[in-house]
Amino acid sequence: MNEISVEIDKTIKNDKIDVDIDKPHNGKQINMIEVSPNGSYLVTYSPEDDSIIGWNVKDIDDMDDMDGGQLKPEPNHHHIDNNVKLTQLSVSDDKEIAYICDNKLKMINMNNNQEIELPYEKLCINYHYCTFFRTPFGFIQFIHCSDVKDRHGTDQKIIFIYPTRIKNKKLTCKGIYKIPENFELISLSKYGKVYLLSNNYVYAWDISTKTSIRIFVNEKDEESGQHRNFQRYKICLSKNQE
Repeated sequence: MNEISVEIDKTIKNDKIDVDIDKPHNGKQINMIEVSPNGSYLVTYSPEDDSIIGWNVKDIDDMDDMDGGQLKPEPNHHHIDNNVKLTQLSVSDDKEIAYICDNKLKMINMNNNQEIELPYEKLCINYHYCTFFRTPFGFIQFIHCSDVKDRHGTDQKIIFIYPTRIKNKKLTCKGIYKIPENFELISLSKYGKVYLLSNNYVYAWDISTKTSIRIFVNEKDEESGQHRNFQRYKICLSKNQE
């Protein structure tokens, strides 16, 4: 496997932003790297520089085009508000990024630095996770989880699923699911899995197949040590009726 280095010897100008690509993020420290589902594109984030930079790695195996395996940053860069730190970052194969900061979710098209609108955004009061993932059929979808108040004023954790087809700078929501009571969201994976915790059990729910696996650890005082058991166990993330 070819090694990848991020080194370039010239300067790219993008609109009003001068980018010294000898020093990505103006030489500031990078503390977050995310790769798209098929590995063709990655983004780096520097909180000190308040910037997100995209890198095209689609042709990394073509050493002639890649100047000896060196990645080249994209000319379009995204700058976020000063002193606002990201807690989540994800990127699609089509160079859309989604990030959470200050409990808010933003999606940006890195091709033109335009913001992409999400339906139901005004209903969401707190964002927990977001990621792009590939379905078993090869489609890329976007998923996020946020708190939404129901008609009784109670916070409910809701999962929103979107195909990544953008129309008029907007995404169309494909599915809305409510996490059952007594379940706590652990994480969302880029492989289309929702991990939940309930009564010391971890459940992995597959978005595409709507099936789940209950995972638990059964410790026994035997020479074999710890045993990990996997059981099929049906849980339902109900369609939201709001």
